[in-house]
Amino acid sequence: SYTDRYAGRGRFVQAKATTELTPLAHGPLALAIGAERRRESFATALDPLSLAGEINGVTQADVSAQRGVGALFAELNWPVAARVEVQLAARHDRYSDFGSSTSPKVALRWQPTSALLVRASSGRGFLPPTLPQQNRPRTASEGVVDPVRCQATGEFADCLGGRGIYSQQGNPDLGAERSRQHNVGIVFAPTTGWSASL
Repeated sequence: SYTDRYAGRGRFVQAKATTELTPLAHGPLALAIGAERRRESFATALDPLSLAGEINGVTQADVSAQRGVGALFAELNWPVAARVEVQLAARHDRYSDFGSSTSPKVALRWQPTSALLVRASSGRGFLPPTLPQQNRPRTASEGVVDPVRCQATGEFADCLGGRGIYSQQGNPDLGAERSRQHNVGIVFAPTTGWSASL
């Protein structure tokens, strides 16, 4: 028997503060700010047989990686009219291995009646690959044929294809994902205890 161990660790500290900046006709102008600091690490402790290439002939080496992340974020809640609120938010992240990125967001909340709520938002996102996605060492295993499923489907993957050797490993060339999100939602709650949303 053999055992490969993968350990991922994360430590973080976060601080937040909120305040009302000034009273307005339809409610206070409110501000929330915060900061975050994270340290992430990933390491392997492979079995000696894996390190020697005795498991499916895959020669491996133990890996370790770490990164530091700092972030600043702020959110402004602005009641622009009766039953209408606008939210402006931004987050700035700085990664030791992927550089910096700023992600803004704007959201609108409108409640024309006590039973109806309309929400909409638009923003950007930034997501680097995890340390295991980049650094996981190659692992291989031999597939197992499922005779019951093979009889039912007759598919190559369930019959002969299941005997292949499958491999997984991290990719150090992965880049960060950048996204744009747009959301619109309606909540209808005509009575207490009943609601529908789209």
